[in-house]
Formats: sequence, structure tokens, C-alpha cells
Amino acid sequence: MWTLVALLCCFSLARAEERCLLIDTDVDLDDAMALAFSCTQDAADLHAVTVSGTGFARDSRRGTQVVRRILQRCGLGVEGSASADENVRVVRVAAGRQEALGHTQYRFPQTWYAAADRFYRQELDLPEAVDVDVSPVGELSSASRLILETARDCLREGKLLDILALAPLTNLAEAVLAEPELMREAVGDLYLSGGNLNATMGNDADCGGTLNTAECNIFMDAVAASHVMSSRLPIHIVDTMSSTFLPVSKELPTVLHAQLGSGSAPASDMSKFMIGCLEVFVLTSAHTLYFYDPSVAVWRHLRRRGQRQGGLQSAGSSGALAAAAESFCFLHEARTVAVSTEKTSWFGTLVETSDGAPADFCSVPSAALFLRAFLTPFFGDLSAALATMAPQGDVGTLSRSPAEVTVAASSVRGSGAPRRSSPRGGRNGLAFLIGAAGMLMVVVVGVTGRQRRGKRSARRSLGGRGAEGGAGETSSLLASQREKRNAARWARYAPRG
Repeated sequence: MWTLVALLCCFSLARAEERCLLIDTDVDLDDAMALAFSCTQDAADLHAVTVSGTGFARDSRRGTQVVRRILQRCGLGVEGSASADENVRVVRVAAGRQEALGHTQYRFPQTWYAAADRFYRQELDLPEAVDVDVSPVGELSSASRLILETARDCLREGKLLDILALAPLTNLAEAVLAEPELMREAVGDLYLSGGNLNATMGNDADCGGTLNTAECNIFMDAVAASHVMSSRLPIHIVDTMSSTFLPVSKELPTVLHAQLGSGSAPASDMSKFMIGCLEVFVLTSAHTLYFYDPSVAVWRHLRRRGQRQGGLQSAGSSGALAAAAESFCFLHEARTVAVSTEKTSWFGTLVETSDGAPADFCSVPSAALFLRAFLTPFFGDLSAALATMAPQGDVGTLSRSPAEVTVAASSVRGSGAPRRSSPRGGRNGLAFLIGAAGMLMVVVVGVTGRQRRGKRSARRSLGGRGAEGGAGETSSLLASQREKRNAARWARYAPRG
């Protein structure tokens, strides 16, 4: 396995030093925080942002308005808008199509989208009208065209293109299918917040599924994800299991308000925006959420900083954990995976297979290092406050040796302790399947019993004896089971409603 890790890391190190950055987003609240981080910390790299219409955003055109406002708040120019300063860098923005390549129509609950949209309208002063063109069905979308144009532009500048994929992969798949050679030549690294391995830790009940055996960014357009994974682009993944090491504390907005109130950091429009995103994000759930999409933005930023400073080492240099090449990620796992597109309970999950595509999984990120890197640019030194919020068992103690970190990280990930929920509260896929199978057995037994009793009843009637009860009891049992199933479905959506 370490040989594959070494090849992946060395491949990245051998690519061009200077990079462009493109972000593909569906403008969920954690996407907005990731975009805010990247447009402040990696502004020099950021060339384009594309908006997916097959994920959280109900309308990719509306999503482009949100993105434009965030970029302007970062001090960047936006193509098509007037700018008094010719020296301001201009970032291009484009909307993707609304239909998944797999022709699936999964959606997040309307109440979640409405809460985010209300916040964006109030905080970013969004216009009511949507005036962004979206390509008709059958044509290459505006977003996919922008991805290809950005790839060409970066190559002309002698740079490679890094991509942060924070949404279903519809836009990227269109670009890969249209010009696969260009994408393979131009893309330096693709960072994906998405996927779950072998049907565990799914959250698809949050986005229109029922089994929680898949993760939403893959599940909502599994066909697109399959095309991207099989394209053999250099890919780095934070999956649902990894994200559980990065919990969002409900106390964090209060801590950040106190930091600004103390004068320890200036209160800027961007810091207020970050707090607002966090407040709405945590209030729309009754359970723990995780820094899912921001994780890859921080990971990419820290890797690029290390590359610029010559801090990355060869992956096999120290024996235990090449990791040690990047302090953000304490445990890398090189896996060969494919996306399951069969209409089974494993639809939309990442399946380990010998003929799959190689991918670098950041299996155990450090919560302590993530929070410092993510929040310090907006709120100053938060070391004292964040130390009290660090999760139990965090392996992010920087004083440990690489060997000690390897043992601790492997123990934490292998213990099963973090498997308490998915990034948005989905249940463990395997456990849910077992429960569903048990429910199905109860119903089948009930129906079979009713049929048998019906036959006995019919035979008794032919013999001149009155049929006795039994079917009524079975009907009551089935009605009870239906009520339980309906209650379970409602419970999945109620917390975020």
C-alpha cells in the first residue's frame, strides 16, 4: 500500500510548481465557508468558480449570485461586473446544468435550502432576479465550458489546474467526457469532499435516498462520479468517515463572537459572514455536523504552502507514515476505488476493487490543526479557546513522532468510535440494512401468515364451518408497521426542518 502512496505523492510533487485553482460548488453553507477561506488565503491561485445545479442549490443561476457576492466581499473582481480598480484580479463564474448525467432527481429538503437562501439574501444583499444564462439540455453547460477554458488558460500560463470538488460531479464529468486528454494534461490535483467506502457511513437519506449506504456528493449523480473517478486524474479524498474527525461544535459561533468582542481580532465583513454561516449551519440540525467541504480547501492550501516551501518529503522516506509529509493529514490510505452505479443498495458508494482508480484518502485529519488554519485568518489567535474544544482522542498533537502518530491515528480510525453518524446525521449504512432486513422479514412473515389463514378459512367454508379470525390481526400488524416506517421517514427529515 505504501508503494502506491509514494507513487501518488511523488506524482504530485513532480507536477508544475505554480498552480491555478478552480472551485466547483453547490453553495451549501459549508461550501460558502470553504469558498470564503480559499478566496482570502489562495486568492492568487483562484481563477474560476463553477456552480452545480444537481446538489444543494435548487437553481445554479441563483448559486452564481451567491458566489459573486462572496468573491466581491473577498476583494476580488467578478467577470461582467464593473470594477474601479484595474489591478483587482477577476474571477470567472459559471452555472452548471440542473439535470444529473445519470438522470436521477435527488434533492435535499426544501427547508434546508430555504434557510440558507434567507441567510444569503440578508447577508449578501442578493438581487431578486436571476439573469445568468444556463445552457439548454444537450449542450455543454456554461460551467463545463469554463472548466475547459480555465484548463487551457492555465497550461498557456505554464501552470497546472487544481480543482476543489465540493458538489456532485456533474460539471467535472461533462468536462472530462468532452476533452479527456486536456483534463489529464492540465489537472494537477483534484480534491474531493465526497464518497464513502463500501456502503458504510452513508448519508443519502439527507438528499432523497432511503438506505444511507451512499454519500450525497457521489449519490446525487453517481454516473458523473464514475466518469470522474475512472478518468485517472490525481485525486485526494476526504470521505464521510474522515470528516467525523472534524466536528462542528455548537459553541463555536459563541466563541468567535467573544473573540471579536474582546478586540483580539478586527470585526470584518468576512469574519461576520463566517459566523453567520456557522450559526445557520448548526441551527438547522439537532445532531453533530462536520467541517466536510472546508476540509479539502484547508488541505489543499496547506499542501500548496508546503510545496512552495519545499517542505514535502518523498512518501517513502521515513518508513511509517509518509504522512508526515503533511501535518494536516496524519493517516493517508492509498486505495483503488470505483463508483457503484448498479441499482442496488450500494448505488453511489465507493467500492474498493483491484481494477479501480487510485486515490489518496486523508483518513485521519487533525481537528486541532484544521481549526487553527481555517479560523485564524478571520479571527486571529484562537489557540486558548480552541484547546478547550478539541475532540477527545484527537491525534493532532504535533509533538508526537511520525511513528506515534501512525499508531494513534490507526487506532482511532479502526476503533469504530467515530461511526456515530454521517456528516449530516445519516446512520451507518450496514446497520440500517440489517434493521431494514429485519423489518422486511416481519412484513413477509405477516403477509405469509395472512395468506395461509385465508386458505384455511376458505377450506372451512367449503366444509360448512364458519371462517375464524386471523386476517384482521395480520392487517393490524401491517398497519402498525406502516406507521412505524412513516415515523422513521419523518424522523430523518425533522431535525433539519
